[in-house]
Amino acid sequence: MWRGVLVIVVVATFVGAMMPARDDALGAENASAPASISSWGSGEPEIRASSSGSTVRSRSAGRQTSSGGSVRLSRQADGHFYAKVKVNNSTVDFLVDTGASGIALSMADARRANVAFDKSDFEIVGEGAAGVVRGQRVLLDTVKLGSEHASNVPAVVLDGGSRSLLGQSFLERFGTVEIRGDTMTLRG
Repeated sequence: MWRGVLVIVVVATFVGAMMPARDDALGAENASAPASISSWGSGEPEIRASSSGSTVRSRSAGRQTSSGGSVRLSRQADGHFYAKVKVNNSTVDFLVDTGASGIALSMADARRANVAFDKSDFEIVGEGAAGVVRGQRVLLDTVKLGSEHASNVPAVVLDGGSRSLLGQSFLERFGTVEIRGDTMTLRG
């Protein structure tokens, strides 16, 4: 089952990375600023602020509002939705991936959320466009977004990569997930 879940996560992320970026939100003054670029197995780049202090593009969660059991997320310049989620009482920025079956954490985010893992215990957990995917299956003590929360949530800590993915194993806790224009609404 986990192999199937991870294959869906990796393939969905790869497809999302192939979608054209919506860079119209970048100002001309930032277009030539130096940036730090990294990627994970999907080939999806993460562009961070330059050392000079100019922001090129932030891929952390943008506008996120919660009210009355609903969470509203704004589409970011790259065309994706991101959410700030509490994992073990630490805030983690997730790419919301409605096509993914489960939750996948980068090692940095797993450390930030005090999720115990051991790289020597990593095993093949799936296969994607770039080949085998290695990681370790873990249980998250708590996951919370808006008014929805869960305990003992299965997840995978991925070997490599910088982006954590929030998939259906948690999103299904919301009654509806709706996208209209540039807004995703999760209703409890």
